[in-house]
Amino acid sequence: MKRITEGIQVFVDLGTKVVSGTLLLNGANSKLKVVSQEPIVALPEHIKCVDEDARRISLFGCINAGCGSSGSREERVFSCAAFPHYVARGDFHCTIDDKVFDQVYFGITDAAALFWDNSPWKHIDTRLLSEPLSVGDNTISVIYGFVGSGEIFKSKTALGTIAAHHLPSFTSPSVKGFSATNHIKVGLEASNPISIRESITLMYRIKQFTEVCSGRHQGVSAISLFKKGNCDERPARLDLTISHAEEPTRSADHLTGFDMLASPCLDRQAYEKLVTNWFAQDDRRRWIAFSRFSSSLKQANYYDQNRLVSAASLFEWYDATQKVDVPEEIRSLIDRTIADLDSIPVSNEHQRMRAILGTIGSESLQSKILRQTREVLDILNEADSFDRGLCEEVIAWAVKCRNKIVHGTGGRTVERVLDQNQIFLTETLEVLFGFMSLHTAGWSIQRRDDRHLRGFSRYSTFLRDFSRNASELIANTI
Repeated sequence: MKRITEGIQVFVDLGTKVVSGTLLLNGANSKLKVVSQEPIVALPEHIKCVDEDARRISLFGCINAGCGSSGSREERVFSCAAFPHYVARGDFHCTIDDKVFDQVYFGITDAAALFWDNSPWKHIDTRLLSEPLSVGDNTISVIYGFVGSGEIFKSKTALGTIAAHHLPSFTSPSVKGFSATNHIKVGLEASNPISIRESITLMYRIKQFTEVCSGRHQGVSAISLFKKGNCDERPARLDLTISHAEEPTRSADHLTGFDMLASPCLDRQAYEKLVTNWFAQDDRRRWIAFSRFSSSLKQANYYDQNRLVSAASLFEWYDATQKVDVPEEIRSLIDRTIADLDSIPVSNEHQRMRAILGTIGSESLQSKILRQTREVLDILNEADSFDRGLCEEVIAWAVKCRNKIVHGTGGRTVERVLDQNQIFLTETLEVLFGFMSLHTAGWSIQRRDDRHLRGFSRYSTFLRDFSRNASELIANTI
């Protein structure tokens, strides 16, 4: 839904009365302001409105911004304002938990790049034809048109059917000419009716998948939900605005190309299978890992120690800890030590000691990362002249630096490596997590799209510069 900065005149149903108001849809600045001749104590959390075109508007998660009054005693006007988290505008009213929707469609920042080779536009050079094509006195040299079905891919998943489509739009011919614009929408057709709350969760899960493929944060826009009617009726539609959703960037970076880890243009059948496998991994811990990965990507080119710790934690969340056999006498000693710790007053050192003892018998973080990335490192080692041994050393230093930040362990050498290589270590862990998570879902890393175009090219740049950066890091540890 487009941002509407001038405000929409609405009639607000407050249960006991209907008052007039103005609704501003402008991202985080979205706001509803109502006025009345009678006092208003507060606005409810769920508000129903109707605009001048008789479109139904539902506001959810409203936060009151205060009420007031103005004017003389005889002509006093009362007002109240609220900030909505979600605004649904369309054919009918509903609550955020009404399970009535069959489909949700939305746009993402890099849709054109994710599906770059599936353009529905074709052109014909009429100069190559046997006879020139002309209209009146004007000769037409090139004809552009939309061809194809518009479907880019379609996969049946545990969430429902996920698909992406080309949606072209055209302007009427005028003295200024004729224009056509293509929008790519990603959508989900649910197996069972879903609510607005559920559709938002599913939408962000799909968005997280595209973020792993593209290697950077994705904004969402133009969210539409559909409820199917009878066969002879068009589906009822609601356009959804999320006040805290990140919209697609308008920066120059958006206009440049970059490499993708997975794209349907490389192998549509394999891509559809990848999507099916990806969403079959319905494990809460893994979705927490993807959420943290998304949060890290949101920081773009800003790297700090927290991001390095988060990058290392991705592998802990993605895969459950494997237990290691511990001799009985050691296990007994650990239990006695924990019992002794519990008998003394609680302190920060007490909690730290207890946490360290709890990790004995669990797989170490370094082992966990190496185990999860083993197959990916083998593939990269063969296909990209990627030194696996060097990468394992970098992972070891990344874990040491993470432990230095979290536990304070490690000497001056670890401090120096952390200070000089924080960005490189973070990039290594995040990129390997992206490779590993797609490979686990069945995507062949050799099939990735390495287009060396100007602009942001995270994955191919990392592979190209890895040996040099890793060698410099190891040299500084000597």
